[in-house]
Amino acid sequence: MENHKGYDSAIRRWDVCTELWILNSKSKDRIGPISFDMVLGLEKIISANNTFDGFKLYSGITTYLQGW
Repeated sequence: MENHKGYDSAIRRWDVCTELWILNSKSKDRIGPISFDMVLGLEKIISANNTFDGFKLYSGITTYLQGW
């Protein structure tokens, strides 16, 4: 990216991310017959230059199915 005095086109971004995981895939402490893991996360951009500013809230679930 080019820059000169008074002008900078470089993209810079600082963000903070935090996640909460619920792990139900351990056999000893599992709740119910189906193993799963869940995640809830938040990503917040604290400083942005020449890019978008904002936050992202996301969630996910992973299941482990197995037939014997």
